[in-house]
Amino acid sequence: MKLLKKLLIGIVVVLVLVIIGGYTFLRTSFPRVSDAPDITVEITYERLERGEYLAHHVSLCMDCHGTRDWNLMTGPPVPGSEGLGGERFGPETGFPGNFYSRNITPAGVGNWT
Repeated sequence: MKLLKKLLIGIVVVLVLVIIGGYTFLRTSFPRVSDAPDITVEITYERLERGEYLAHHVSLCMDCHGTRDWNLMTGPPVPGSEGLGGERFGPETGFPGNFYSRNITPAGVGNWT
């Protein structure tokens, strides 16, 4: 009987320590951040041109998020399909399964930033 009582007390103590340790880990591991501020950015011609430059020539977003013509060398994006998504990436391109690029135009992502 004494052995059973000691065993139960030991199990309860271990459970309490695990709960306290888990709570402490969660409270100290993740940053405490406030809600993101609601900002508005003035849309100017220069900003639009910079965004177009970044999306087309630096980050190459439009290469994957547009339909590509693989009949031409390097598979350039089809004019007018930039950002519409729908391009399939499958096992033949190194993906484990089928992946379809998303629509990243304002109509597809809305006000997401």
